[in-house]
Amino acid sequence: MAEAVATRAAGGALGENNPFVRAKDRPLVTGRRGVPGIEQENTIEGLRRAVELGIPAVALDVMVTACGRVVCFHDDDTARLTGESGSIAARRFDEVSRLRLQRRVFMGYGAEGQCWINYPRARRIPLLAEVLDEFKGKLAINVEMRPSRPIWSQRQDGATVARVIRDAGAEDSVVVTSFDLFKLVALEHEHPGLRSGFAYNDGLFDDVINWMQWVPGLRAHLRLPEGARSSAALIGSLLEANAVGRWVGSSVCSAEHTLLHMTTVETLRERSIAAVGAYTLFPLDTRRSASAVAHAGELEGQSRGEIERLIALGVDWIETDDPERMLEHVGLPSTAV
Repeated sequence: MAEAVATRAAGGALGENNPFVRAKDRPLVTGRRGVPGIEQENTIEGLRRAVELGIPAVALDVMVTACGRVVCFHDDDTARLTGESGSIAARRFDEVSRLRLQRRVFMGYGAEGQCWINYPRARRIPLLAEVLDEFKGKLAINVEMRPSRPIWSQRQDGATVARVIRDAGAEDSVVVTSFDLFKLVALEHEHPGLRSGFAYNDGLFDDVINWMQWVPGLRAHLRLPEGARSSAALIGSLLEANAVGRWVGSSVCSAEHTLLHMTTVETLRERSIAAVGAYTLFPLDTRRSASAVAHAGELEGQSRGEIERLIALGVDWIETDDPERMLEHVGLPSTAV
């Protein structure tokens, strides 16, 4: 890993014009999965809509098919979005290309029960390569590699993603983030000049413990203090220390907005992190946990205060499911001279 960091330092000019990294007076409003309130997530049509609306950045989820093609898709199972169960990893691209994202999509539960969104028409699942070909230079793109259970062959998905970005010449348009440190390691080895980093969330310990159940005999060796699984303070300490990022060789990171505090961004910059992102404000997809619903309700009454707090902290981008609304609060950044 030291070799990867050294290589990055030697070629540090790569990606320096990246909008996520450039100094600016306001964070980049970043539409999570595009503009999901208008068009289905992770679609070409959603990104075109973002450009039309003047949204400066988006965050996309990517997975790798059984034949090694990188597509834009979020869920482990394709049933919610396409109506057909299965996984992206188990399908060849010719099979994935025949799937369609449904017009009516379940988004979780809110105060009034189930939440659904109705869209104008069904959409196809795009390749990352075609997204980069059309939108590099038009949108700043956070490419989020979806995590995998420890199927060791899939750790090389990071190298596959790196090659797609390199072949597209999109280094100045993208950062790559992930909850999967093994994919990040593979990406860094393949292309050390990419701006990439680990993503921290307030369920980090739960995710780790759930992940460990798939590794025979490993769970029994885990020893955490009582309550550590849900300790935001402990996760915040790992974030400020950039514990995972230093091991991976990260130059950026993203974090759940509730984990970011007064000294977080400043401390990360002192540890050579070039850009810090926050997620997710105004969430539509509330399936992950009840806290997502709580955050949505909280932000209805305190949205401006939370947004201004993040701006004051100096975050470089804020991910949101409602980028139009966020842009009204934040505006477009001016690049600092």
